[in-house]
Amino acid sequence: MPEEWSAVAISFIYSFSILAAYYIMRPIRDQLAVEAGSAQLPWFFAYTFLATLVLTPMFSWLVSRWHRRVVMPVVYVFFIACQLIFIFLFNEPDLLTIRNLGILFFVWVSVFNLFVISVFWSFMADIWNDLQARRLFPIIALGGTTGALTGPIITRSLVEVLGLSYLLVVSIGFLIISLACILSLENWAHKYGANRNISSNEAAIHGGMLDGLKQIFSNSFIARMSIMMLLSDAIGTIAYVLVT
Repeated sequence: MPEEWSAVAISFIYSFSILAAYYIMRPIRDQLAVEAGSAQLPWFFAYTFLATLVLTPMFSWLVSRWHRRVVMPVVYVFFIACQLIFIFLFNEPDLLTIRNLGILFFVWVSVFNLFVISVFWSFMADIWNDLQARRLFPIIALGGTTGALTGPIITRSLVEVLGLSYLLVVSIGFLIISLACILSLENWAHKYGANRNISSNEAAIHGGMLDGLKQIFSNSFIARMSIMMLLSDAIGTIAYVLVT
């Protein structure tokens, strides 16, 4: 279907853009972590955990009351606004010590990675049905892989020209592209999406964070996925500490 493949192309660009935006910032985050000192890494992870505990209920409250057509742009605009604040902080080095700036940026980039990626795949699950997902998600995921490879190349190529702070402007550019993709895909989903004929598709999902938590214990598939993610993150954290 021509309509399907146009949406796949936009989804590919969307996937590419969010991963490119993240991987542009990741080398900056790691450099600040090194400058703050490897002894600070436990604090970095502790503050990330606390920030996630605070923001997850807020995000749950948001999605329980508004449709994704509202929620998704709000999430991306929030992160763009945060990047603008960091550009200011990078250009005013007297406001924060390297340690404090490093912790703040490390936590923020880690939270960015968690929310932006999860929102992306939730959106994909909403607009494609099961058969489409099996066929098309590998193609869409390839966009993310390409973005993950492109982001560090951009950082390495432009860091001497732009400096750390203005690399965030490039990252913002990719998030703006992501926003444009969201709006385009929302229009497509309204006409051709998997749930277009379901009346509740236009409503908020309701419920809360605890409802999602209950699913872990009541659904064996979700429980296994949660264990896999826990082990994956644990291995990734250990590897990160060893190489930093």
